[in-house]
Amino acid sequence: MRLKTRHLVVAAACGVVVAAPAYARQEPPASATVTATDYSASNHAWVGGDATIAAGGTVTFTYPTGTSSHSVEFTGALPASCSGLPADPGRGWTGSCRFDAPGSYPFVCPVHADMTGTITVQAPVATPSPAPPATPAPPPPPPLSPGTVAPPAPLAVTLATSQHGTRVRGSVGVTIRGSRLVVEVWATRRSVLDGRSTKPVRIGRFTRASAPAGRTSFAVGVDAKAKSALRRHRRLAVTVAIALTPPGGHELTRSVKRTLRAS
Repeated sequence: MRLKTRHLVVAAACGVVVAAPAYARQEPPASATVTATDYSASNHAWVGGDATIAAGGTVTFTYPTGTSSHSVEFTGALPASCSGLPADPGRGWTGSCRFDAPGSYPFVCPVHADMTGTITVQAPVATPSPAPPATPAPPPPPPLSPGTVAPPAPLAVTLATSQHGTRVRGSVGVTIRGSRLVVEVWATRRSVLDGRSTKPVRIGRFTRASAPAGRTSFAVGVDAKAKSALRRHRRLAVTVAIALTPPGGHELTRSVKRTLRAS
């Protein structure tokens, strides 16, 4: 019998309780790598896209090889700094970003709305201190009266900065089932007709009378004049106007400027 085992047996025989050693929470890594991968012509993904690092750490984003075009666009909080990320989606690139502040940093590929990921940044493990006296929880809000509709959350829109082809693609977060969704794409008359007037003209519209709760995707095709202008100029500045109206509620709107590029 080894010495350590013999000590434990003696301690148990004497009625001494031996406590198991406590282990501290492991620190997250200081770096991570996220890689864009093409499984097929219509199936793309971020490998390692949901990564956790320590505050002050670095994440390397890369698309070393493939047949598609990818890039990185942060849709919420922004990193402290980034270098090497392509200005326009492409292939054969590597860049990195440093994350100083703890929190979540969601991102998306501007070309493929379903290619999403989140970098989670954790603060260093602090030495525990005595807990302060418990504070009574605030009273819950009064219940809604019968027939009252709860106010919807702010309109959450995901829309890539650069849109390729003749469709504007994105998604909207729908809080209340049955909401009516309208997405319109507008351009200046000068950009579409090469005229003198700058009065906006609608070049595309998408409508969904009853959207389900959750994230609803949309794809708005532009009209023939806009397609012709896109072929001539290779790019087209547009304004995307989103309106979401929950049943019995007030309309929520948001307008976003984007660039439509010829594919």
